[in-house]
Amino acid sequence: MENGDVFAKRFQLEMLMGSGGGGEVWKAYDNIAKVYCAIKIHLKNNSEQSAQEIVDEYTRVMHIHHDNLLTPSFVGIAEDNVPYLVMELCEGDLSNRDLTENEIWHLVHDVAAGLKRLNANKRKKKKNDSSIIEVPDPIIHQDIKPANILLRSNGMYAITDFGISRHRQSTLSQDYESTRDYKVDKRMTVDYAAPERFTTGSVPASDIWSLGAMLYELVEGRRPFAEGGNR
Repeated sequence: MENGDVFAKRFQLEMLMGSGGGGEVWKAYDNIAKVYCAIKIHLKNNSEQSAQEIVDEYTRVMHIHHDNLLTPSFVGIAEDNVPYLVMELCEGDLSNRDLTENEIWHLVHDVAAGLKRLNANKRKKKKNDSSIIEVPDPIIHQDIKPANILLRSNGMYAITDFGISRHRQSTLSQDYESTRDYKVDKRMTVDYAAPERFTTGSVPASDIWSLGAMLYELVEGRRPFAEGGNR
C-alpha cells in the first residue's frame, strides 16, 4: 500500500501510521462519509475463511461503546480477501512517549475503566420459555501494551486492537478445564504477558498484570520482564 492509494474503493490512504504482524494502520480520508479515519489493513495472504475469522474477532466488540475503549466503527473484507477495520483517528499510541506523573495517573484511571467495562460485558441468552435475558460474558483483551493504548481527541486514553481478545468461560474452573491442552498463543506480546498465558491461558486478571507491566515500563523506562523473566 502507498500514499494516495484508494483502498476498498472508498478510503484515500494519506499516511502510514504503523505496521507489524502482517498489517498496516493508515490515516485515511473516507470519500463517502467525508471524514478522516484510521484504517487497519491485514495484508497477509488470507483465505476466504481466515479473512472471515479476523472480521468475526473484531465484530465481537463493536457493540461496546465506552470512552476508554476504541472499538471499530466498521469491519469488512476488501478485494483478494483482505480484512480491514475502520476506527476513530487518534493522536497516537504510548510507544516512545514520556508521560508526566499526572498523565500516568490519568492513564491508570482510563485503562482500568476500560478493562472494567470489558469485564462487565453481557450477552443475550434465550431461556426455555423463549424469553431473553442478559448473562455475564466478560471479554479478556489479552494484549494490553503501550502500542494498544491511544489518546483520543477528547483527551481520554482508550484501549484498542481487540484482534486476540476472547470471551471468558462462565467460571474459573471451566476456564482452566477448557485449556488443559493449552498451546501458547504466538500472537501475544510476551514482555507484557501474565504467567498463566504460558500455561493454562488467560483470566480477567491477566489484563491487570499486563497493565502493571506497561506502567512499570512507562515509569522506569524499561520493561520488567524483557529478559524472559515471566517464562
